Amino acid sequence: MDLFIGIDKLDASGARLLFYAKTGFMEGPVAMGWQRVSLRDLNLARSTPQQALLSFAGSQPISGGEIMPVEIEILPSSTLFRAGDSLQLTVQGRDLFDHPMLHHADTVNAVQHVLQGGRTYDPHLPVPVIPLR
Repeated sequence: MDLFIGIDKLDASGARLLFYAKTGFMEGPVAMGWQRVSLRDLNLARSTPQQALLSFAGSQPISGGEIMPVEIEILPSSTLFRAGDSLQLTVQGRDLFDHPMLHHADTVNAVQHVLQGGRTYDPHLPVPVIPLR
């Protein structure tokens, strides 16, 4: 299972604001990440509550029907949010961009996957807040 994550900034009216920071040449989200779930082991020595860092220690495939917690490493961003701005989270099984330099063609998604959420599975998005001086 491959997961692609995008975090967008929305202004107070709900309009999506686009950034060049992560792609360098295409408009896109404030921050993004991707995760091959079979490579989900965390580097516990380097991970923090605000950011999961992966170890890439070895592949651990999942079986059909198995529910697996996944911490997805999201690339950091330094973006100013003002009162009324909000975040929008996108989770999908294909790349966020259609560009050959950013294309993850070797996806392992072969069947339909189900994301579990709610009280039982505690989905969360840690967002560090650094106040302005």
